[in-house]
Amino acid sequence: MRYRLKQKYFDGVPANQVRTTSPCSSMTDEQWRKLVDMWSNPKHKEKCAKLKQNRENVKFHQSTGSRSYIAAAYIAKQEKYKDTELTAIDLFKLTHCSKTKGFSDDAKKAADDMEAILRRPVHEGEQEMTCTDIVAQVLTKSNTFLRNVGLQQPIAAPKSISPQMQELQAQLEAETEESVGLRQKVQRLEAQAEESEAKAQKQDEEIENLKKAITDTQNLIRQMIAFGQTQVTHQTTPP
Repeated sequence: MRYRLKQKYFDGVPANQVRTTSPCSSMTDEQWRKLVDMWSNPKHKEKCAKLKQNRENVKFHQSTGSRSYIAAAYIAKQEKYKDTELTAIDLFKLTHCSKTKGFSDDAKKAADDMEAILRRPVHEGEQEMTCTDIVAQVLTKSNTFLRNVGLQQPIAAPKSISPQMQELQAQLEAETEESVGLRQKVQRLEAQAEESEAKAQKQDEEIENLKKAITDTQNLIRQMIAFGQTQVTHQTTPP
């Protein structure tokens, strides 16, 4: 409701013409003036502008609600696909198609492009592309979808690396994945904060806690990298 009130009685209205009394019976004049004060705050305006820019920068909006990609895929396999192995293309369509609105224009074009490449005949001498390769080709290089669904090809560990170093690398990848997941949750909470200002204070606290968790995770990653580099130096230094 507040979002609609802001659109109708505040956005685009000159400051000296913004009403000082509540426009609806469910809100007191005092509550309305507090809202107007908040909307007029430069920091609040800056925050709203950043949230709007972040939403505009997202090309492929996921349609999994509060669930992660992996959780949504697991539930779909259990309930709809009966443990059938899903390809990267299946997972993309599953996680980007809303039950009520279907695909966005960008997601629909990407899915169509993937299907077109999949149907394209393989000529002699060419290597057939896997579904994972096709998704990687259609999406931008910076897109983290494949990594988020656990399909991105891991970097092969050199033979000279010890089992301890391989275990360290696996831990590092897990911590990095957790950091990405936390960042996505922060972005979702920030977007939700604008549309549900009544819960803004609680969500701000959650955002700050998540940002602290991200910082702690990144510090741990740096420590693990430094430790790993020390281990590699010891392994390569002749006795």
